[in-house]
Amino acid sequence: IASVVCEGGGILNRALLDAGLVDRIHLLLIPAVLAASSVNLFEGGRENELTELRLEAAEPIDDFLYLRYRILA
Repeated sequence: IASVVCEGGGILNRALLDAGLVDRIHLLLIPAVLAASSVNLFEGGRENELTELRLEAAEPIDDFLYLRYRILA
């Protein structure tokens, strides 16, 4: 298998990141305000833990913004 797409929640995302199974993060920023509690894309982790990212792509799509980041080791 060359690649797998994970569209899980913050707990699954954190588990995959901690296991070293994530090499890229794709984000789609949508211009909307929701009346809901905040959502953490990577729930948990150790306090003051930092995962460094490098921006690989930024592309406007209509009113959205697609971002692709590479995880730095």
